[in-house]
Amino acid sequence: MALKSASKTPTDARSIDERTGLTQEQRVLRARAGAYAQAAAYDPLQTTTNARKNGPGNNEYWLPIVDPNGELPERERVRRAVAAKKLHFTRLALKSSQARRKPAAPQTEPSPPVSLPRKSVARAGPRRAA
Repeated sequence: MALKSASKTPTDARSIDERTGLTQEQRVLRARAGAYAQAAAYDPLQTTTNARKNGPGNNEYWLPIVDPNGELPERERVRRAVAAKKLHFTRLALKSSQARRKPAAPQTEPSPPVSLPRKSVARAGPRRAA
């Protein structure tokens, strides 16, 4: 997965970010360490409360979308909100399925073949004379 760099020029894993003075690999490790520090200090339910409450997984998120003026009866608003939520996640599932079906992009440079040494397998039982 490619990460975006702070600079506008093409980068690779060894290039230094002008703003932080770190390579891409070092930035990834710093971010990972921060995520682990947060996970060690806080309960995940505590840190994700607002996202779960205000995100599309919650039916309340869809109510103002399906009835912006609040004119529908409550039962109809909830029915439409549930349908809108199902529609949203079904579309996401379809896009995910289509993306998995696409053939992988060809590599710009073929990888060299990897040759691993073969392990000799010890055979059980007596050896036969040749």
